[in-house]
Amino acid sequence: MENIGIPWSGYFANLNWLPTIAEKLIDSKKFFDFIRGERRGCNRMFYPAKGHGIEDEYIEPVLKNLKKASSFIATSQTQAFCCSKSIEELETLNHTGTLNWIRSFENQMDKTNKKLLPIALRKPNMFWYEMSTKNMADFVVNINFDKSLFIAMLDKRSFFDQRMIGFSIKEQYKDENKIFLLALLNNILSMFFIESFGFGRGLGALDLRETKFKKDFKILNPELLSDAQKKEIIKAFQPIFNRDRLPLEKELQQKDRIDFELMLLKIYGLDKYYDTIKQTLLHLYKTRFAVKEKKRKKA
Repeated sequence: MENIGIPWSGYFANLNWLPTIAEKLIDSKKFFDFIRGERRGCNRMFYPAKGHGIEDEYIEPVLKNLKKASSFIATSQTQAFCCSKSIEELETLNHTGTLNWIRSFENQMDKTNKKLLPIALRKPNMFWYEMSTKNMADFVVNINFDKSLFIAMLDKRSFFDQRMIGFSIKEQYKDENKIFLLALLNNILSMFFIESFGFGRGLGALDLRETKFKKDFKILNPELLSDAQKKEIIKAFQPIFNRDRLPLEKELQQKDRIDFELMLLKIYGLDKYYDTIKQTLLHLYKTRFAVKEKKRKKA
């Protein structure tokens, strides 16, 4: 099982079915780059308040958390300052709003290490006031899960907080339909992998790591499908996409969810494993909360 990426803690459930479907799975890192949430330092500079006066081209969206994401869409809640131009270039362009913003921080001290910001924020091959756009994502997942297991799609590519893990679609797959990819990231198999990754920590909430996703997170292989099959999956997932998410046990009882899961697995020739996969997922999920409840009673 470990060569499929299941840690020992996942062995508390029946996994006999997993090796038999392995040929239908593929490492998600083939399609996504995994990114840690942005932490540049000096939030007051890189996440400016309203009225900052910075030119629009240097402002990018930021997702701070998923608390308000009731569905599978996450909307950025604030803004990030993101400029890769030199002072000389900004002067030539007469971008005075950005110049004034940068210069307003030149003589300020970093609150942590008590150095001037141009020194404290220095990074190799970057301006001290620069935040790279490489850390923007198309999908995000919480580091900590509770009762709802899901991966959210950003309404537009955004920066995101360090308490999340980002999935950035690799260049060669940019033309894939995002709702199709979202469906592959949010079915009982992907939820099983998420639950198994963090299971057994004894806190009731999953505690996941970007390195674990990069190394072991599997999805159903999209390269096995025709364009017509991809459209079928999108159509079946659309009712779920259009409504609010639910806690896992209730989610798996919904008719649109059952119809989607059965159709998806049937396309891959795996529909006979539906009940077994669902029961394995629920077993790990319920065990996690039983451990949480046991610890609460001892406290």
